[in-house]
Amino acid sequence: MKIGFIGAGNLGGSVLKGLFNVNYLSSKDTFVSEPNANLAKLLKDKYLLNIANNNVDLVQNTDVIFIAVKPYFMNDVLNEIKNNLKTNHIIISLAAGYTLEMMENICPENKFVRVLTNTPAALNAATTTVCKGKNSSEEDLKLVVNIFSLIGSISVIDEKFMDLSTALAGSGPAFFYAVAKAFASGCEKIGLKKEESILMSAQTMLGAAKMLLDSGKDPETLIREVTTPNGCTYEGLKYMKENFVEDILSQTMIVTTQKAATLAQK
Repeated sequence: MKIGFIGAGNLGGSVLKGLFNVNYLSSKDTFVSEPNANLAKLLKDKYLLNIANNNVDLVQNTDVIFIAVKPYFMNDVLNEIKNNLKTNHIIISLAAGYTLEMMENICPENKFVRVLTNTPAALNAATTTVCKGKNSSEEDLKLVVNIFSLIGSISVIDEKFMDLSTALAGSGPAFFYAVAKAFASGCEKIGLKKEESILMSAQTMLGAAKMLLDSGKDPETLIREVTTPNGCTYEGLKYMKENFVEDILSQTMIVTTQKAATLAQK
């Protein structure tokens, strides 16, 4: 099976790297169409893959096509390649906000699978959601699920929740980085070095996430287990509540989801 990537920037490149990490991709059967010549050369030098002359060339040489371009470029890309697509091509879109209906309006006979994933794919720690188009079979969906399960967790969801997935899984890493930055900044103000502050913040987040995933307990239960009445955790949580931190973070999901729904607009 020959696999192509139209676009190999931050997101597409992260997926590509994750799949090479687990030896799913082979150099001879992987094709990339990337307008950034320097990036294309870096990928070719590192993975010995094939650099396509253009998007049409890539389509003509592959069976599964990842499209990892900005949502507002999707119309241009699909119109460029539609006359060279075969009905047995599986087209995996990583473009946030660009719906299956939009894809199928341009290429009504083709098989699309819409995927939302994130850059931790490069470390095989992605959070991915997926939904299939009307022409895609359950076998096509299974193939895509199997691919993305190699680079992290994956859930099959209704398309109406894909914008929410964009907000949480797609934008979420940046929000967690912002929280880590804020905690580290507080540590620095007390006198801890920046490098140590970031390390401790990141490791604490990683440990807490692992507890949440592996313990089977909900967040409220885990919070209670860490909190002693009138202790330091209690004091910190009280400060967060008095300053509406939970409300702010909750609302962040809402406004980001609303924005995600507009990303395909130029």
